[in-house]
Amino acid sequence: MTLVTMALATAGIAAAVETKVLASFETPDSVRAWRSVNDGVMGGVSEGGFKRTDAKTLLFSGTLSLENNGGFASIRTEPRAMDLTGLSALVVKARGDGRTYWIDLRVARQQMASSYRAELPTVKGEWREVRIPLRDFQFQSFGRRLAADPVNLATVNSVGFTLADKKAGPFELEIESIKAVAGEDPKPAVTAGQTAVDVAVAKPLAPRALIELAIDRGVPLFNADQLAACVAVYEVACESLRARPEVAEASRQDLERALQDMRAEKSVREKAWILRRSLDRTFARE
Repeated sequence: MTLVTMALATAGIAAAVETKVLASFETPDSVRAWRSVNDGVMGGVSEGGFKRTDAKTLLFSGTLSLENNGGFASIRTEPRAMDLTGLSALVVKARGDGRTYWIDLRVARQQMASSYRAELPTVKGEWREVRIPLRDFQFQSFGRRLAADPVNLATVNSVGFTLADKKAGPFELEIESIKAVAGEDPKPAVTAGQTAVDVAVAKPLAPRALIELAIDRGVPLFNADQLAACVAVYEVACESLRARPEVAEASRQDLERALQDMRAEKSVREKAWILRRSLDRTFARE
């Protein structure tokens, strides 16, 4: 990636802004760093993929299905150091179908089932350049906001897009570029497509509700022998609970020990059980 300088006009005043290009698609090999992850990893049947177009853009398209507890399709870059330190916003130039997508950021050592997300609304058939402050990205898993520290910009190593709007049917999002920029944001810290009220009332799930959700997602995966996916779901829940100040100290210590034991265990099946037992004990305490 190359650091360049470009001028942006804000209220008629030009300002020098440092820009880092995270993704563009001028060359055929520019899509080699991308991969698709759909709800098949959770038992769903949605179809989603990508291709480079003749117009030198990336086309993310497919069909969203709500069958088998599914409902998401996504694409993302393979992990590589991006380091967004000192930058303040993402600028995405894209043309959509009127649906609202997520733009995802992932950091080093983050689990498959989670990401830092912000909304990317689209207008059908229109190219739009949307600026999203980096401070607006919220940690989410299972489509729900969870308690976590703000995204560590120095450790960002992947960017991507997800559709999970609970609307079955075909979709299409065409992306020209993704850039990270410095400089003051010309608007309040509100995620694109949200209002200040939405942000103010958004709250993470209560501990017991989070545990119930993790078990609801994890048990079908375990029973379908998708053990690694089950472990990823339970691990995200344990990590989130461990960081919650309202969770009892005994529970946080229990979760920490379980996470350590899980990472030392070789059997994927036993990894799932180690975390599940800790979640059950935490549920009983809370």
